[in-house]
Amino acid sequence: MRSTREKLKYYKKITPIIFILVLAVMSLFWLDLDRLDQITKLERQQELQLEKIANLEYQFEILKESQKTEKVEVDKETVLRVAEICTAESSTIEGQQAVAEVIKNRSELWNKSLLEVIEQPKQFAKPKNTVSKETLQAVADVLNGNVRVFESTPTHFITDGSDKPMWVYNKECMGEIGGNVFYG
Repeated sequence: MRSTREKLKYYKKITPIIFILVLAVMSLFWLDLDRLDQITKLERQQELQLEKIANLEYQFEILKESQKTEKVEVDKETVLRVAEICTAESSTIEGQQAVAEVIKNRSELWNKSLLEVIEQPKQFAKPKNTVSKETLQAVADVLNGNVRVFESTPTHFITDGSDKPMWVYNKECMGEIGGNVFYG
């Protein structure tokens, strides 16, 4: 049997080793927690991406279904009303067509008429009463499904350089046309 003095010497020798081992085990535990946290964050990002993809696929399917239906010629009065909005929102023909496409997409995706879409409060600039024949034809081409500006489905836009509203951060930027930045 060891004496008390020998036991104390022995404990003094092994105490730092035990302490180092305990610290090593604790640091491994904390590293595993950090890795677990990183993995959880990555999994959440992946889930959000998958949700975004599913939403885009859903919008695409709706758009495909709407294009399968017979093309209905939009009446001249509706084309004129939409063209007045488009002229107020953009000075270029392509920009006006892009705005018309947003209006058309909202109409199709949200099951509203074109007039219901443009009459929503605080959605579009005040209509201009002067519309060129070129703009009328360009807008009619979009509304009747003869022209598409975007490959995807924009539903929103803001004036380029204006303050970004909160909804911008939940949408995909699709580009700038005619002084506006489009999102979907």
